[in-house]
Amino acid sequence: METNKLPMVDKLVYSSCMGIGNLIASVLFGYYLTYFYTDVAGLSAKIAGLVLLCSRCFDAFTDFVMGVTIDRVTLKQGKYRGWLRIAVLPMFIGLPLVFLCLPNVSTPVKVVFAILTYGPYGSIYNTMAYVPSSAMLVNMTTNVEERASMIGMKEVFYNIGVVLVTSLFLPMVALFGGESESRGFFFAALAIACVAAILQIANLQVQKKYELNEDGSSKVLAKTSQDAKAGSLLTEFRYLLKNKPALIVVTGILLMNILVAAKGGLMIYTFKYYFLDEAFYSVAMGAFTAASILGAVLIKWIVRLFRDSNRAFLAVSAANVAANVAFFLMCKMMGTDGAADSIHYGTLFGLFLLCGLLQGTYFGLPNLLITNTIDYGIAATGKNQTGLIYGCNALSISLGSALGGFLVSMVLEIIHYVPNVAQSAETLNGMLAGTIIFPVVLMGIHLVLHLFYKLKDDQYAVG
Repeated sequence: METNKLPMVDKLVYSSCMGIGNLIASVLFGYYLTYFYTDVAGLSAKIAGLVLLCSRCFDAFTDFVMGVTIDRVTLKQGKYRGWLRIAVLPMFIGLPLVFLCLPNVSTPVKVVFAILTYGPYGSIYNTMAYVPSSAMLVNMTTNVEERASMIGMKEVFYNIGVVLVTSLFLPMVALFGGESESRGFFFAALAIACVAAILQIANLQVQKKYELNEDGSSKVLAKTSQDAKAGSLLTEFRYLLKNKPALIVVTGILLMNILVAAKGGLMIYTFKYYFLDEAFYSVAMGAFTAASILGAVLIKWIVRLFRDSNRAFLAVSAANVAANVAFFLMCKMMGTDGAADSIHYGTLFGLFLLCGLLQGTYFGLPNLLITNTIDYGIAATGKNQTGLIYGCNALSISLGSALGGFLVSMVLEIIHYVPNVAQSAETLNGMLAGTIIFPVVLMGIHLVLHLFYKLKDDQYAVG
C-alpha cells in the first residue's frame, strides 16, 4: 500500500514526543524510583513497593477512563491534542516534585508526600498526554509500512530516552547534587522535565493537521469509519470483547510491562551487588539501549522479512527468550567474580547487547499490532474504539508497571536485601534470578499468547 505517506518532519516530531516526551518519565520511574525511595528517601522496600503499587493501580484505572472519555468528548482544541495541551504544564512541574526528598521528617510524612507527588503525575497528567497521543497514530495513516516506520521511530526515541536516563541521569545527579544525592535527584529530574516539555509543545503543533473533523472523520485520510457514535459503556464493552485480536495484544502488553518494570527496577541492584560495579551500570545500560535502538530501527524490515507483524513478533520473542536464558546460564557458570569480569570485557557483555537488540524489536511490534486490531474492529463491528482500545493499552502499561514495580520490592524483601552492605550468596542468586528468569517466564507466556493471534497485516486496513 502506497497511500497515506507522512511527511518526515511530522513523523520525527510525533515519534520523539511519544518516545521521549511522554515516556521518559516512566523510564525514570522504572529504573530509579524504587532506588530513590529506598536508598535516598530512606523508606523500606516494602513501603516503597506499596506506594508504587497503589499509585500505579489508580493510574491503570484513570488510563481506562481517559480512553473511554476521548471516544465521547471533544475539547475545543481538538479530540486528541486538547488533552495534551492541558497536561503539558502539570507534567513539567510534577516530575521533579516526585524526586524531591523532604529532610528530617517522619516516615508517614514521607509516604504521604510520595503518594501526593507520584500519584497525580502518573494517574492524571501523564494519562492525559499519553492515551490521546497514542490514539492519534491511527488517524495519521492507514499504511501498514508507514505505521511500522512510525512505531520503529517511536521505539528509537524511546530508547534514546532510556540512554538519557541510564547513561546520563546518575552523572547528572552527581553533577547537580555534589555531596547531596537528594538535591541531585531533584535537579536532574527537572532537566529531564525540560526536555519532555519542549517535545510535547512541538507535537501540539504537528497534531493540528491530524485532528478529526466535527463529524468524526479524519482531516487527512480519504476514508475512515469514524462516523459511528459511541454507545453505552456496556455496549462498547460488548464490542470490545468481540475484538479478540485486541484482547490478545493488550493482555500481552500487560505481561510485557510487568517484566520490563521488574527487570529494569532490579538491574541497578544487580550491577551494584552482583557485578560489583555500580558505576559501570550507566555504561552498560547505555550500550544496551544503543543495541535496542538498532532493534527498533529494524522493525520495518523485520516485518517485511516475515511478511506479517505477528510472525515477526513470534520469531523475535523466541530469540529473546533464548538470549536471556543463555545470559543467565553464563552468569551461573562463571560465578560472581567471573561474571563481573565478563560483563566488562567478555561473552556476557556480547549476550547483554544481543538481549538489548532483541528487546528493541520485541517492545515495538505489539504497538504496531494494536493499530491493526483497531482497523479490524472498525471493519468487523462498524465501531471505532480507538480511544477505548488505547485506554486499555495504557491500562495494561500502568498495571504492568505497578505489578512489576511491586514485585521488585517483594523480591528485595524475599531475598533479604539490606541497602549499602555486602550481600549474601543467597541474596545475590535471588537478585540475578529475579532480574533474568522471572522476565523470561513472562516472555514465554507472551509468546504462547500470540500463537492465538490470527489477524494478518492489511486484512482489515481502512483506506
